Amino acid sequence: MSLRIKYLLATALSVLLPLAVYLIVDALLTRSFLIREQAGSLRLVADLVDGAMRGKRPEAEIQQVLTRFASAHPGIEVLVLDEQSKVVATTRPGLRGQSWREEGIARVLRGERDFDWATMEHQGQSVLDVTVPWRGIDGRILGAIHLDRKLSEVQEQITNVQIRHLIFVVAVALLVGVFLSLMTYSLVIKRLGRLDRQLHSADWAARSPELAVRGDEIEHASAAIRSLVGHLASTAAELERALQDKDRLIERVERFNVDLASEVQRSREELLAAQEELLRAEHLSTIGQLSAGLAHEIRNPLFIIRASAESLVRKAPAAEQVARDVIEEVDRVDAIISELLELGRPLSLDQSTVDLEQVLQAVVAQVSRAQPACRPVEWKLECQGDCRCCGDFSLLRQAFSQLVANACEAIEARGTIWLQASPDGQGHLQLEIRDDGAGIAPEDLEHVFEPFFTRKAHGTGLGLAASEKILTLHGASIAIESQPGQGTAVRVRIPAACRAEEEA
Repeated sequence: MSLRIKYLLATALSVLLPLAVYLIVDALLTRSFLIREQAGSLRLVADLVDGAMRGKRPEAEIQQVLTRFASAHPGIEVLVLDEQSKVVATTRPGLRGQSWREEGIARVLRGERDFDWATMEHQGQSVLDVTVPWRGIDGRILGAIHLDRKLSEVQEQITNVQIRHLIFVVAVALLVGVFLSLMTYSLVIKRLGRLDRQLHSADWAARSPELAVRGDEIEHASAAIRSLVGHLASTAAELERALQDKDRLIERVERFNVDLASEVQRSREELLAAQEELLRAEHLSTIGQLSAGLAHEIRNPLFIIRASAESLVRKAPAAEQVARDVIEEVDRVDAIISELLELGRPLSLDQSTVDLEQVLQAVVAQVSRAQPACRPVEWKLECQGDCRCCGDFSLLRQAFSQLVANACEAIEARGTIWLQASPDGQGHLQLEIRDDGAGIAPEDLEHVFEPFFTRKAHGTGLGLAASEKILTLHGASIAIESQPGQGTAVRVRIPAACRAEEEA
């Protein structure tokens, strides 16, 4: 059943039921009101009768008055009663001389009321009784005037009034009901129908089987709204999940950006280090090429000068000291040329598993013999765990000898040199060569591996550059930390095993 029919039925019931109750109550009230109005009219008639009987004492005169009244008002019966409720005169002659007792008449005769009325049954008919006092000229109550009129005549008037009232009320109720129905249909039902059609025509409604319900427009709209709420809740949940996924994606992108920035920075640092290494290698290559080109041209004159100085020592003993100074300087220049050639020439590794402890022991013995200044130095050599590494024994001894010799030269009097080696657990050995000597100035640390850079009076500045070249060829890294007056620490990280051994 559609909402329109339901509403029409509800409107009809809401109008008809109150209307029926109203009409019933109105009929009762109208009847009571009209009876009271009729009682008032009869009182006026009784007063007229009372006025007509003033001064007429004999019963015959009073009867004449009532006879004239009866001819004028045939539907009204009049009784004139004396103080003992005895009928003195009447419009119905058969009642004269009889006693007519009613409670209302008694109240009027006792002077309790000036007017009394009631509906009663007389000879099987409903009548309206009205009683007023019968007063003399002096105002004294002589008796009572009692009038009655059939209610059937009054009822006819009541019916006519009620019919007119009913027609009016029903017409007004129908007009109000039609107006309310039209207004409700226009303002509510029509809009609900339009809303229902719009809800069912949406795309999401086609995917909602719960919308196929039986009922009126409100039930359809309620089902559609419930489905819409569920659809919105599902959409909100999907949107929330999408936002969470977006937040996680943004977080991953941010982490990726951070990692990318870190990787870019690391790559930049590696590129800068590689560029510096390339420049250094190019520098060393240039030096090597220059050394190779000039070695022959310089060494031949040096050999001639040295031979001449040796001949001068034999032939001129007085010039022996001068000749020996010349020979010493020639040997010094030849050593520098040898170092240049060693720095510039390409190296070939004879790789094998080398015990780093043996290398360090050989280095300590070699440096102690070669440099008398190292004799008062206290040596502390400590190797923990498996200290085997992959490399060329002779080249590693050459590189470490230069590092240890520099440590000896940094100790001005007595001091200590620590040589400590141990595995780092990541496939490498960590070697630290530390002294408590003079240290290196902070502004010199970044130049110590540059060729020809030295603060020594008789140094060439090629030793650390050659050591770095050898260690780099071994895949090792080298770093120096130093504080002036507190000593220097050289840290080397070198692969622990050869690739062939790892594959085996």
